[in-house]
Amino acid sequence: MSESYFAGIDAGSTYLKVALIKGDKIIDVAISNSGIGNSERASKMLDEIAKNNNTTVDNLKKINNLSSNVLS
Repeated sequence: MSESYFAGIDAGSTYLKVALIKGDKIIDVAISNSGIGNSERASKMLDEIAKNNNTTVDNLKKINNLSSNVLS
C-alpha cells in the first residue's frame, strides 16, 4: 500500500506557505507573499505542488492549517 499524501497551509501576515507531505516527510513546499486573494493563491499553489509530485488535490487524505512556525 502506498503512503498517503497530506497538505498543510499557513497563511501568515507576511507569507503564505503550502506544504505537501507524504508519509512523515515534507516533500514539497511553495511560498508566496501574503495579500488579497490568499485562498485562491493557496489553492493554485497546492494544485501546482501536487501536479509537480504526480498527484492531485483530490488524492490528498487531509489538508491542515499549520501554525506559523512549522515551515519557517
